[in-house]
Amino acid sequence: MSGRRLLAALFAAAVALAGCAGTPASQVPSATGGASATTVATATPWPTPELREDEVALQAADGIVLIATLRGEGPTGVVLAHMNGGQASDWDPLTDALVDAGYRVLALNLRGNGRSQPPMESASLPLDVEAGAQYLRDAGADRVVLAGASMGGTTVLAAAAAAQPAAVVVMAAPRVFEGLELTENELAQLTMPKLFVTAEHDPLRDSFDQIVAMAAPPSEEATYPGIEHGTRLFGGSHAADVIRRIAAFIEAEAAG
Repeated sequence: MSGRRLLAALFAAAVALAGCAGTPASQVPSATGGASATTVATATPWPTPELREDEVALQAADGIVLIATLRGEGPTGVVLAHMNGGQASDWDPLTDALVDAGYRVLALNLRGNGRSQPPMESASLPLDVEAGAQYLRDAGADRVVLAGASMGGTTVLAAAAAAQPAAVVVMAAPRVFEGLELTENELAQLTMPKLFVTAEHDPLRDSFDQIVAMAAPPSEEATYPGIEHGTRLFGGSHAADVIRRIAAFIEAEAAG
């Protein structure tokens, strides 16, 4: 059985033992393990949808059920967090490259997006990324990298202190997204390697530059011509170099 099928089977078995379809999400054993498994869930009951072969279900610390795509194998896992209104598949061009390079990639549908459980509460988004990082560790990843675009970039930075990744990749993130705000003190404490990627005329460039200025070293910047925002860079004229740059950073800083 493949790693993906085994994880899906284990999650399904856990749900069955808890009472299967009639069991509220708050009673399903957490897929995140550790502290999250003992957190009292506050989410309302929500049925887990039927999963594709490349999908897994996991539970955030507040009980919200997330649906994510899981692809690849390897000792380094990468958690991907999409832009506002986006979904896991927005990362497919990068995911393909990382899987081919030997990484295990978990692309989240953040709460309230895709088929993950609503509501989409911005202040709680870091819990989703923390759950994704713990899921990969429980699945055997020795190291975890967090990557996010726009809203997802703000989210991975907000989650980084708790998730303790080996490195972080941020694409065109605003310093403030609705109820989620990155403070100078928080950013100053994130001492893991960071790669900041954006377009020269990105609409959120000013807010993104605030993050870059406040971030603790070490950090790197990669700025591309154009106006493509976040993961839209994967569809632009510089897509191949953007993907190569991110993959090279992960290889240098987190592959071990």
